[in-house]
Amino acid sequence: MRHIFVIARLAACLALAIALAGCSGSSTGLHGEHTSPDASAPPAMQAAANRAAANVEARRLMSLVRVPAGARRIHKAPPNLGEAVGTPAVSSLAHDHAYWSIPMSYDEAVRWFMNHRPKGHLTSDGSGAGSGPGFRTSGIEYRGRRNPAFQSSELSINVGTESAGRSYMRADAEVVWLDPRPIRDTEPGPRIHFTVANGCPDSDKGLPDVSNRRPGLGAALLPDQNPERALLCRYAGGNGPAFHLISHRLLDARAATQAMLRVRALPLSHVDGGVQGCPADDGSAGYIAFEYTRGFNVDLKVGIFGCTSVTNGVILAEAGNVPRLFSKLGPKTPF
Repeated sequence: MRHIFVIARLAACLALAIALAGCSGSSTGLHGEHTSPDASAPPAMQAAANRAAANVEARRLMSLVRVPAGARRIHKAPPNLGEAVGTPAVSSLAHDHAYWSIPMSYDEAVRWFMNHRPKGHLTSDGSGAGSGPGFRTSGIEYRGRRNPAFQSSELSINVGTESAGRSYMRADAEVVWLDPRPIRDTEPGPRIHFTVANGCPDSDKGLPDVSNRRPGLGAALLPDQNPERALLCRYAGGNGPAFHLISHRLLDARAATQAMLRVRALPLSHVDGGVQGCPADDGSAGYIAFEYTRGFNVDLKVGIFGCTSVTNGVILAEAGNVPRLFSKLGPKTPF
């Protein structure tokens, strides 16, 4: 079935209203900065290439549709006959479709389509049925091929009643393409820079975001080099002592490198225009400060619950399994 994490995965969880809990300066190691650096996104032509590949895939899927003898192509969507499973609520979508009037009763048409799958080797990926005053519908969805440019590729076929001896049919090919350009972190307000040497403040109340000025952080969450150590700080949300530090841990070079690799493995590509709610988000947050050679630090803010994200203050991404780093922390771990 569809995976729009909508990420509907990411675009709302990420681009949208990721309500990253705020930040202001602190006397315990948080230095206020009122500007955020510009992100250097990959060329827009990469996004255009993914969109073009999705359009090609949508046309290919439509070419696999079989229709019975005597089917007549019509140019207007049949009444009471929507898509078999529904349209993804994203803007990065390639959509092709067609409608027919079929010289079969509804029951005959359903049997025909069950016995005449689309051409190729598509995998069934869900079905649906519906009814209302004077009509019935039945549809099935098939999964298309995988491609790094897509989040999902689907062909759906839906059959509905027209009259006693005729039925309607519609086919929809929908391909959700991925935008490879990292999502910009546009959180307003002052930024802070968090370091290993300064340690964890007692509270993160009023701290909206982190800030980093290292080159290259508009294309990657972290530099491509091993850190010497890292500091994890976890803060309670609304279900605990609000905004207070509840645990922390200092990681040696080996553990810090493992955490860095986990962060760098997060995909930066995403769907565009998606919408998603964030249930069970109590505002809990974690911070990771990585310390590298020559004493420079890169800090991250991580959402713990709800639509979790990771940001370096320039770009952000879906958090994946990064929040698990904080679930392993016990009560305030001594340094």
